[in-house]
Amino acid sequence: MNIRTDSLMNLMRISDSFFPIGSFTTSQGIEQFVADKLVNSENLVPVLEAYVNNVWSSLEVPVFREALEAVEADDLERLINADHVCYASKLAEESRDSSVKIGNNLLKMTGSSELGLKFRNCVDDHKSPGTYPAVLAVLSHELEIGSSGEVSLLYVNLMEIAAAMVRMGEIDYLAAQEAVQHVIDSVPTPPPFGEEYQSFPLADIESMRHECSNNRMFMS
Repeated sequence: MNIRTDSLMNLMRISDSFFPIGSFTTSQGIEQFVADKLVNSENLVPVLEAYVNNVWSSLEVPVFREALEAVEADDLERLINADHVCYASKLAEESRDSSVKIGNNLLKMTGSSELGLKFRNCVDDHKSPGTYPAVLAVLSHELEIGSSGEVSLLYVNLMEIAAAMVRMGEIDYLAAQEAVQHVIDSVPTPPPFGEEYQSFPLADIESMRHECSNNRMFMS
């Protein structure tokens, strides 16, 4: 992967918790996993691997790649279609809402390209939901990060859960880094767009239960 220094710094910037998109206020349902005693320090790695294998690499990365190709081809309709696919593939309402909230926050950083402005207008007019992977593709193109943006997508998602586990007091920072390293070493090859899928029913169930919880630290 060849990337210029300025592009690399932008990649790091949009992946940082200091970047104001709200990704680190979410837990992707892991808060409910903890409440229901389904995850702890002993089994965190396989749970993270399930998210990587059956949500992020299987759905969000293919959507990101399709959206990026659409942006590079200046194809707004194709970009909007990828955005809708991502939104429709998330069963739990708070999972959809979380992706849209993060995506819409990220959308504020876009607009330096003509297609980026058109897409922002479509999201503002409720013609496209503005999910995180689709918007990230637009910003990755504008920042000249390109396909490296999918690294940010995986990293931000992964750190949402690891950071949530630390903030809930389930693991310490060292254990979080060890778990993250283990998962990074085993990221699978994503399927092509058109064969994307999300298949982690337990995460969907826990996200739906989390929606009804009266004791929540995270928005998802």
